[in-house]
Amino acid sequence: MRVLVLRGAGGHFCAGGDLKDMAAARMRAMQAPAASAQGAPIADPVAEVNARFGELCVAYANTPLALVAVTEGTVMGGGFGLACVADVTLASRTAVFRLPETSLGVVPAQIAPFLVERLGYSQAKRLAVTGGRVAADEALRIGLVHAVHEANQLDAALAAVLADILACAPGALAATKALIAKARWSPAAELVAHAAAVFSHAVQSNEGMEGTTAFLQKRKPNWATPVFDVSKDTSAAAARCAHAGAPMEVQHV
Repeated sequence: MRVLVLRGAGGHFCAGGDLKDMAAARMRAMQAPAASAQGAPIADPVAEVNARFGELCVAYANTPLALVAVTEGTVMGGGFGLACVADVTLASRTAVFRLPETSLGVVPAQIAPFLVERLGYSQAKRLAVTGGRVAADEALRIGLVHAVHEANQLDAALAAVLADILACAPGALAATKALIAKARWSPAAELVAHAAAVFSHAVQSNEGMEGTTAFLQKRKPNWATPVFDVSKDTSAAAARCAHAGAPMEVQHV
C-alpha cells in the first residue's frame, strides 16, 4: 500500500459531525455526575468523541503514505479539516466547503491546527468567524485545494495524480514528508546536518541505487507501477469518517 485516497460516497465528500452522535454523547455527559457519585471515575463523553476525530486527523497528517482527498458536493466541518490534512486535494466544481461550527454554537476544535497550517492564520480566522462558505474556485485561490476539475474529469485527474505519486520511490516519499514536516518548525540552519543525514541514507539505500541506475539506463525504476482504473476499481475498503455524517471511501493504492 503506497497511497490513501479519501473520497465521499453519493457525490458528497463529508457532511460534518453527526448531530445524533453529539446528542448521545451530551446525554452521557449529563449522566456522568451520577456515576461519579458512586465512585466511578469522571469521564467527558463529548471530549472523548471529539478527541477520537482529532486522533484520526493526526494519524492522517503523520502517515508516511501519500494522502489524496477527492472532494465533491458537501465538504463541511470535519470534512473541511480532512481536505486540509491531505497532501493533495482535488475538487470537483460541484464542491462547496463550509465551516459552520460557530454558527451552530460549537467550535472547530480538532481541525483548527490544520486550517491554520493549510490556509494561514488570516484566512482560517476569517472563515471561522463568518461560518465560512467557499466555492471550489475560491478554495483553489486560497490554497485549500490544489486543482479544480469538472465532475466528469475528476476520475482522470485522480488517475494522473496517482500515476505521479507511484512514479516516486515510497521510502524517499516518506522521508521527504517527514523532513518537510520537521522544516515547518525548525530554522533552516538547524536542519542542515539532519537533512544531510537523510539525503545520505537515501542515496545509499536500495531505492537510491535503483533510481539512479534506472535513470542512467533510461528505464523506469522497479517501484513504478501502473495505476488502476479509479472509475472501475472494486478493491476500495469502505470506511466511515469518525466525525462525519456521510460515508466515505478510503482507497488503498
